[in-house]
Amino acid sequence: MIISDPDLLLIPFGSAGFNGRHFTLAGFSLRGLELSTPVPHALISRGLGRAIRINNGPVQFILERRREDLSGIDAQFALLKSNLTRICGEWHAPARNFLVRYFADVEAAVDAASAELEERARPFAGLFEPRHWIFSALMPLPRAHIHLPLTTGRFDVDPDDVVRVDFAFWTGERLVAVVIDTGSTMLARQRRVRERLERADLDLVVLTRAELGEAPSLLARLGPRFEAFWRDEPLPAGPFKGNTQLAAIERAEV
Repeated sequence: MIISDPDLLLIPFGSAGFNGRHFTLAGFSLRGLELSTPVPHALISRGLGRAIRINNGPVQFILERRREDLSGIDAQFALLKSNLTRICGEWHAPARNFLVRYFADVEAAVDAASAELEERARPFAGLFEPRHWIFSALMPLPRAHIHLPLTTGRFDVDPDDVVRVDFAFWTGERLVAVVIDTGSTMLARQRRVRERLERADLDLVVLTRAELGEAPSLLARLGPRFEAFWRDEPLPAGPFKGNTQLAAIERAEV
């Protein structure tokens, strides 16, 4: 199913291919449109201006079905990283390397801002610490499928209308598509896909393998919205219980 409303953006992710028959309309609620699907996906309302962060992203689709001790920040972060890495694809080392670098830079950014975040947490008498804000980072959606129809005004779905990128992010205002250039010669089809991405209404970031290892800051390379990602989050939230604050999660489960 492809969402034709221009305000809604559907991004299936975590799989090699896209099949529209995997999506059916489940109904409507106070939260909006609801889809029935076993496929990991993000359904974005452009008008809300709400970024997809780790603490509000579709993490329910990437968790392994087993009970884990998630009472600590490190355990939650490790589980999330492990599962996102798994759905990158077993043989796609550059994508896995991207996640390693991305999350390392997220942690480094929070460490660098620790004085600012400690001051922000001070009124809450120890409920929060700077590390809680790692979950405010924008959430990477691996192997993301983006609808870029070749012909406007058509309601049927052609497989060629859906383009897969290595990662997608939603900043609240813009879709950011990340493509990792492995240095191999592009086939004609791959070249056409790249040209479509360059013409589309999104921010395309093409990273080389060298940049993954040598760029001073991957967050800066991705764009200004990725840096200081905690600034517009007054309080941190945990990733596994909606908007429940992380400190309350830890207190309840310890």
